[in-house]
Amino acid sequence: MKFSIISYNFIGGSTGYYHFGKDILIGGGEVYLYYLVKFLSKEGHDVHIIQTDSKEISTNLDNVTIHGVKMPFNLSGDKGLINRYVFFNLLWKKADAWKNSDRIHFHDYLNAFPHGDNRMTGMSMAINWDDPRYAVLDSLGLKMRFYRDYVRFLAKYAIKNLKKVVSIDRFFFRFVQSEMPEYRDKIEVILNFVDTDLFNSRNNGRSLRSQYGNDRTVILFPRNFGLGRGGLELIKAVSILVKKYPDVLLLMTGEGPEKPLAEKIVKENRLANNVKFIGHVDHFKDMPKLFAAADIVVVPTLSSEATSLACLEAMATKKPVVVTNVGGLPDIVTDGFNGLVAKPHSKYLAEKLESYILDKKLRQTLANTGYKWVKKYHNYKLWCNQYKQFFDI
Repeated sequence: MKFSIISYNFIGGSTGYYHFGKDILIGGGEVYLYYLVKFLSKEGHDVHIIQTDSKEISTNLDNVTIHGVKMPFNLSGDKGLINRYVFFNLLWKKADAWKNSDRIHFHDYLNAFPHGDNRMTGMSMAINWDDPRYAVLDSLGLKMRFYRDYVRFLAKYAIKNLKKVVSIDRFFFRFVQSEMPEYRDKIEVILNFVDTDLFNSRNNGRSLRSQYGNDRTVILFPRNFGLGRGGLELIKAVSILVKKYPDVLLLMTGEGPEKPLAEKIVKENRLANNVKFIGHVDHFKDMPKLFAAADIVVVPTLSSEATSLACLEAMATKKPVVVTNVGGLPDIVTDGFNGLVAKPHSKYLAEKLESYILDKKLRQTLANTGYKWVKKYHNYKLWCNQYKQFFDI
């Protein structure tokens, strides 16, 4: 079968994410798509991806053909959303690859308007209108309120018009069941999976750990600095912790629009000895070692979250996790059972982190349970079988 997958991002740099080469995967959404196309290709299907690029171009990566669609404007910051959900929605058909396809699938179902129909499928990576800043009546809040209303319109269009939609968390399914119950049977929940051949407790992080100090408590933030990722709130939590635990070290990966503000907060609070920015880390080569080097992993999401790949990777590496009660994270972590769950504020993040700092036995117990959980419920074989059913292949 010929598959055409529509995705704003796949390989290469994106607005607000710097220093990316042409074959670099930016974050979890792109890594997810990489595994999906790898699976489809292995099953013998002809896979094409249509994404944005600096020019109209076609290239290949691991037997997958990638077609670039040039956007009319180079918009940055919050204006980049205009490219993502206006121009790309209108222009992806410029790439002829979608023609004569047996399956057309939107990696982000919000790109379905206005061309989506009941022959096509899509995926919800997360509900992305749950940011409390919408309620603030300042310039940012008003922009975000408009964005919220627009993406809700896009979401409802996709749910109504596409044949069916994958949800990688139950949060989105519950939204549809509550707001659009007549369409709930279109939603199929396929929770994220983790590659345990790559992320596991056998990985050796000792050489990395020695760089940061074996006597320090190393906390890892394995995210980009996108809006809603929670990096700023985590820095504030560390500023609370260092008053009692000066040996705490927070490692922050990634790039993104909030990074300059994060660096400013670190400087203003004199946290240079406690917060290190280590930039983009190659997902396949270096992230496994970085997880292995950490004592604690935090996914401090404020909004727009599904079943976080970074969280699953940490749990597969037998690391204790702290997450927030946002989006699909409660689908992965139950507080006190296989990790700790906090409200998405610095005070509560600091409290949960302190519990781990004070109790190494708690860390080990929850990390072991977390490992067993992801191995049972978030494994690759289960994920592949669910996608075979979804695509009817």
